[in-house]
Amino acid sequence: MRPRILIIDDEKEARDLFKSFLEGDDYDIVEAENGQEAFNLVSNEIFDLYITDVFMPEMNGIEFLKVLKTFDPDAVVIIITGYDKMEYTKQALEYGAFRFLTKPVKLAEFRSIVELGLLERKKLFHSTTSEKLLRMKQRLNTNVELRARVFTKFQNFLLSMENMQPSYIEIGGPGSRDKIWGKFFSNFKPIPFESSFVQDEINIMILSILSNSQIETLIEQKAIKANFEFTANDILYRYRLTIFFDMDELVIGIKTTRRSIISLEQMKFNNQVLNQMTFKNDNSGLVIISGPPASGKSSLVDAIINLNNSYLSGNIVQVADSMEYIHESKNSVIRHQKLYRDVNSVVDALDRCLDYHPNMVVIEDITSSEILDAVLRLVDTGCLVVATLKNKSVTEVIYKLLSFYPPESHDLIRRHLSRTLSVIVCQQLLSTTQNKMLSVKEIFVTNDQLSQVIYSGNIEEIYPMIQRNRKLGLQTMEQDLLSNIKTGLITTEVAMEAANRAKLLKDMMQYSSAE
Repeated sequence: MRPRILIIDDEKEARDLFKSFLEGDDYDIVEAENGQEAFNLVSNEIFDLYITDVFMPEMNGIEFLKVLKTFDPDAVVIIITGYDKMEYTKQALEYGAFRFLTKPVKLAEFRSIVELGLLERKKLFHSTTSEKLLRMKQRLNTNVELRARVFTKFQNFLLSMENMQPSYIEIGGPGSRDKIWGKFFSNFKPIPFESSFVQDEINIMILSILSNSQIETLIEQKAIKANFEFTANDILYRYRLTIFFDMDELVIGIKTTRRSIISLEQMKFNNQVLNQMTFKNDNSGLVIISGPPASGKSSLVDAIINLNNSYLSGNIVQVADSMEYIHESKNSVIRHQKLYRDVNSVVDALDRCLDYHPNMVVIEDITSSEILDAVLRLVDTGCLVVATLKNKSVTEVIYKLLSFYPPESHDLIRRHLSRTLSVIVCQQLLSTTQNKMLSVKEIFVTNDQLSQVIYSGNIEEIYPMIQRNRKLGLQTMEQDLLSNIKTGLITTEVAMEAANRAKLLKDMMQYSSAE
């Protein structure tokens, strides 16, 4: 593909002269009479090299350079002027010009600089993403105007999304096809927006949000989670960001955090279940909230924290990679510890808690035997620990916990879990017939019989025991799905897709209709 060069000058004679200098070379030459016309061109396409005069009507060459760098920070621009003044040279270099030439321009010098400029563009184009990010970060440190422009555009975009209420947004990377994608209920689709973001704007947004150490982590680990917040009209807007790569380009995933908490009472838990989720009367144990991504686990965890914070006096510690909701201390003192900022790891945070005896500790996913060991040590001291997993059923949760250990250790771990497991809630969010979201749950609450089943290793007996104890607040996922089918809140098709035991749910529906 031939290099494309844009020549910008209000004098046709000058444009013709520069074109004649390049005759015989394999270039595509495009002309513009002023900076505004050039700006209109670059809004639709990117050129390999820009040659511009300084003094032109409507938008001069320096102004064009400033605007161009906001769209294409790696643009290679040669500034040419008949005025040999240091202030113009200083401005041009400050805004990132490749070379500054004064008229009359010599043919050999001009062609040499054009060739060098095209080589620089090729080098920048083929540089790695990490090199581009570091180079762009250096530019942002001096170009406050560029950072502010992109930052304002990002804020305005997020504010415009408030009314549409997507649960998740993705921008960037070749997979997006230059569109903004949003998740509405279970559908992931393009969002209509008056102006999209070019990839360099996405990179600038990310670099403006992340610290130098976070950028290093992103380059090294190829993904990072971060929080982003700003205030508009006296309202604090907070978001959870996931930044990752797609074909060597950056993608930013955006999740709106809650500004209010749904109460556990609204979630219609049995009183026995509610009591087991509090540290009232020095209640200790392991509470696990499980479910696939975007199943409402964080909402339920925050509701548990809020219940204890509202009615009980104690010390609550939350350890998380990304905080979705920041709780204010009410009757309890709440400490928020962010991973890799306030603590080095989940295990370190849990072991540190042994020294100051919190009443409740909340962590994210249990992902290893080391984390589970630390959790069990903390529970043994009389602490209530709330943790999350990604499994869809109670039996899957227990098998998952056992899977962290070799088979020869399973008997010992089951005995420990039989004493410490207090509540397991496996949750999913489903689309209702009214186009709303409904939480459906499988609920396990410990009792002597269930503890004995876990102790003995007869895990498959747990499901029928949950079925038989619904009056105590326990329920299977299929029981909850059947109830919501009967009330017309969800369709049979939605329920069958969500069921852990689809054949059993089908049998339950047939039996129910026969009654």
